[in-house]
Amino acid sequence: MSSKKKETQLTEADTQFENERGVFHQTALDYVFKLQEVNETKKFQFVETLLSYMYAQKTFFHTGYEVYYIDKEGYMTDLQLRLQNTRDRFSATKEQAETLMNKVQQKAKRGELYHQGAHTGQGYLNVQEKRKGGLGYTWTKHYCYYTKENKILTMIPYVQTQGRMVGIHSNHLKKHQ
Repeated sequence: MSSKKKETQLTEADTQFENERGVFHQTALDYVFKLQEVNETKKFQFVETLLSYMYAQKTFFHTGYEVYYIDKEGYMTDLQLRLQNTRDRFSATKEQAETLMNKVQQKAKRGELYHQGAHTGQGYLNVQEKRKGGLGYTWTKHYCYYTKENKILTMIPYVQTQGRMVGIHSNHLKKHQ
């Protein structure tokens, strides 16, 4: 292939990678937002159910109404006020979370979230290596990371039996002409 085609392919791959990173970032933020929303709603939904049950008990035990009313009404009123305060805090917290999410998205679009020198891509890679004596091949697991700015691919062999990484091998990638 000509070097222009390779450059075009690299540019397209970079563009696709950046788009995928943006989609991943958006999905992660949406997931965190939904988790926060679920956790916040749990707080007042449980108390609402409990409060409904208490009012049902109050109605059902009409015979003991006076005793129950004297002992529990202050507590139930206090609980109702706390419930309303929790609901109010939920609304404020939800607005803050949305504002922060928008700020993070804007910073991500401007590229402020990724510091220079961060690895562009990283993960495990299985490499096929020829055995000594020419008797077949073996697969070796490596933890790899690539830094786009200085085009360095670092491969660290991972020994499964020891559960750790040993040795580091770095390659500086050059443009093929």
